[in-house]
Amino acid sequence: MFISGYVYNLTQRSAKRPTYLQFIRKKARRLLVPYFVVSFIIILLKLSSQYLLKMQIKNPIGPDAFLKIFSGPEAAVHLWFILAL
Repeated sequence: MFISGYVYNLTQRSAKRPTYLQFIRKKARRLLVPYFVVSFIIILLKLSSQYLLKMQIKNPIGPDAFLKIFSGPEAAVHLWFILAL
């Protein structure tokens, strides 16, 4: 692993490294956009099954869940790791 990391570092020195802001933007596009899209879809499905179909679901949510997805994995607790990344 040490040798492969060393060789990778040597190959990356010749390539143009992105700035920190470019790195953050790329990570946000790759992780946060899918997180918010999937959370939005899950919240819509949960709300429709709770209120329209009168089904009982394991982790019930309210309409304020759309705002809570910015501070935590409100839609589905199994998406916690995306915020940790």
